[in-house]
Amino acid sequence: MGKIKAVIFDWDGVLVPIRVDLRTVFDYITKKIAECGVIFEIGDDSFSTIEELIKNAKRDLEGRGLSKSFFDELQQEVLVLINEIFTKDSLTNSLGTEVLQTLNKVRELGLKAGIFTINRFHIVDKILKNSNATHFFDVIVTQDDVFLDFEKIDKKDHLEICLDRLQVSGNECIVVGDRPIDILPAYAINAITVGIITPENRNTMNSIGDKVNYMIDSISDLYQLITALVDRHNT
Repeated sequence: MGKIKAVIFDWDGVLVPIRVDLRTVFDYITKKIAECGVIFEIGDDSFSTIEELIKNAKRDLEGRGLSKSFFDELQQEVLVLINEIFTKDSLTNSLGTEVLQTLNKVRELGLKAGIFTINRFHIVDKILKNSNATHFFDVIVTQDDVFLDFEKIDKKDHLEICLDRLQVSGNECIVVGDRPIDILPAYAINAITVGIITPENRNTMNSIGDKVNYMIDSISDLYQLITALVDRHNT
């Protein structure tokens, strides 16, 4: 492990609270799929993410004569819907006090900071401006930088772009996330991985527990952890 130079954060669920209800998007997807003869019964635990729903729908619709363009068009329509919902939410959403305090302390440690997210830049930028928090970040890598494919979401490219723009290597950074798509690429580049655990993601994160170096229950626990890691690696 090299000297720690940067902390890279996932966005939704880590820095910003997720307040949007994506039921409208789920309902739209199931309606379009039902038109092709497949009925999904979506319970609370059936599909945890939209990408999982689309992936399973494509699998179940194989052999029914649907063209690839059906799913390409569906994905684009879903992206439009999601961005509309998150754009509206960004008008009033903001970072919490604990997040702002943590970001300020990260800066006090002299570390660079970045964001890697599958959300859109204008949404992230609006919430940061609402929070007077733009100055905390050196780099923001979003859906505008990397093509988003719902069938195989992989934030590896987002992370690599973030590293390049921060001018740090993987083993010189801490990556904070709350989903496997945050942690797995970070682990692959030898970053220190920190997972924020909630009742909703606990099982999923435990399934990749060997890839998570540290698990915390709240971002308010992050500053103490980062301070200890900097003391350990930078002295």
